[in-house]
Amino acid sequence: MEKSRLIPARPAAASEPGGRPTGTSQTARDHLVYRDIWAQEGIRPPSDTARAMIDALAASANGRRPHLADLGCGAGRHALHAARQGLRVTAIDHSAHAVAELRGAVDEERLDGCDIIQGDAFGWLRGLAPATLDAVVCFDSVHHSSADPERVEETVALLADRTRAGGSVLVTLLCDITYSTGERPPGRLLIGEQDGAALLDRALGGHHLLTDRRKPVRVARTTSISPSTGRPVPASYAATRVLRQYRIG
Repeated sequence: MEKSRLIPARPAAASEPGGRPTGTSQTARDHLVYRDIWAQEGIRPPSDTARAMIDALAASANGRRPHLADLGCGAGRHALHAARQGLRVTAIDHSAHAVAELRGAVDEERLDGCDIIQGDAFGWLRGLAPATLDAVVCFDSVHHSSADPERVEETVALLADRTRAGGSVLVTLLCDITYSTGERPPGRLLIGEQDGAALLDRALGGHHLLTDRRKPVRVARTTSISPSTGRPVPASYAATRVLRQYRIG
């Protein structure tokens, strides 16, 4: 059996040839916010759509071990469920606190075949060969990849490119994001619901749409940075989650 591994973070390259950014980096503001979020939340149950996708993939494995990537995994609610179902898992997040939560759960349950990486999930994805993965979960993360809609669209298209024909991609895009502090965090895609849905259509419209859902999301208590003082303040945010699941090919 493959042992689980914690892979140290590697510095992300600043740009691709031509000066285009290769992936995300966590700002001091994000470090503070997500440390607070994962300290409060811990590991929640997986989303219903992700659970169903993972269970179906495990049931159809036919003796092989499908490889699922959880990009921007947070504390690992989807990665952990996949590992429990016997999938090979790569789980990646910038937050040291989040990956430590997942690492502890994996060790406690003695799950194997789960690679846990603290670092840039989208930089890791760009380093893969096409059609490498059997499934991808990218839940509430892709809006962190760039403030430029074209760049985010390229990243979403990459989810499908790195997944084999017949595999599954589950991606959510947070739209209409509003922060109680009035912030507009740098490097974040701030897009309306209709434009966000159209972005996903352009990126993945050539594949078979299995699920299309929209849901209001609210985080009632977290920490952020005041735009006026630059100091940590209590905060909340709200958004609309556009969820899509596709079969690739």
